[in-house]
Amino acid sequence: MLSHTSGTGPFRVGSHHLAREFALSGHDVAHISTPISLVHLAMWRRTEIRERFKAAVPLRLTQIEGAEYAVPWSVLPLTPSRFDRPITLGSTRRLAGLLKSRGLLPADLVLIDQPLLEYALDVFVASKVVYRPTDINVDATTRRAELRVLRRSQGVIATSEMVLERLGQGVPGGGVVVPNGVEFTRFASNPVAWSDRSGVVYVGALDHRFDWDLVNFLAEKHPQEVFSLYGPRPSIARAVGRNIKLMGPVNYASLPDILRHHRVGILPLNSDPSNLGRSPMKLHEYLASGLRVVSSGTPAIAAHGYPDVHCYSSEAEANIALNAALAVPPTVAGVAATRAMDWSERAKLVLAACARMPRADGFDGTA
Repeated sequence: MLSHTSGTGPFRVGSHHLAREFALSGHDVAHISTPISLVHLAMWRRTEIRERFKAAVPLRLTQIEGAEYAVPWSVLPLTPSRFDRPITLGSTRRLAGLLKSRGLLPADLVLIDQPLLEYALDVFVASKVVYRPTDINVDATTRRAELRVLRRSQGVIATSEMVLERLGQGVPGGGVVVPNGVEFTRFASNPVAWSDRSGVVYVGALDHRFDWDLVNFLAEKHPQEVFSLYGPRPSIARAVGRNIKLMGPVNYASLPDILRHHRVGILPLNSDPSNLGRSPMKLHEYLASGLRVVSSGTPAIAAHGYPDVHCYSSEAEANIALNAALAVPPTVAGVAATRAMDWSERAKLVLAACARMPRADGFDGTA
């Protein structure tokens, strides 16, 4: 698995859940994430950066929930620039040698969701390459890498219809859609009564895709409610209302208990183009935890048609949605709707889709 997020940071993403489920079903799994670079040393005070460096130096495999994780390194960050490929000084080949010594290469399958790791396909030999896009890529460098990945892939498994649609022409096999899921039992267990819950919660990235203006507006309209925002603090200071609390990053293990003590979970996605196709895990985690949800009405979120999800397309609609969400407890249907989205079922769908895709050498398993 070639993924955009390491297993050592504050974010738990779909590739981590899939890696665990693949390992639990008996597969040997390696999860390789975006490299750490020498430039990142300037951000040493950030916990996430320190943890990634510790995982990358010395270069090694670390087992997490049954899968082998590695963080490679490069001289420059793997970010959009005039360089399409990083300078790794041989670390990619050393990592490939390490994987081969553990019997993980050549691989039966490479599942790649980070287009900028396309260069690794030159040394991570596999019988089959499947692209799993999780976002709409709008910057030029990532889009070029994505097109190269598509040319080298035997199939595509997107996390939403919008993400698949925005890939354009040339999707091998037409592509399939498997949205992100939830650890249902973890989040649905030990429910808390509505009367013992309070406030509004958000958990995730507080980055350029987050609608600060909308959250400030809602907080001003609901001064009696506390808005708790969990996630790494933004690099640029933001003016926030008195009833908005920046809680910092939260450990994934603590997340279910935090969610089940709130009434409403919010997904305030702004107009950034990448938000149109996002399949946020938090949508399902909120619902499984017994929250009502107030969310931007993006195509990917609205397509689910879940009960207890109030979508909006303007500030006025968002305020109406929050009033409705806070008014009464959620229905049992909201929790029940997420049961089928458990990651164990998501992993089965992904593997079944991969099995239907041709191998790189054209061999279909028949005589």
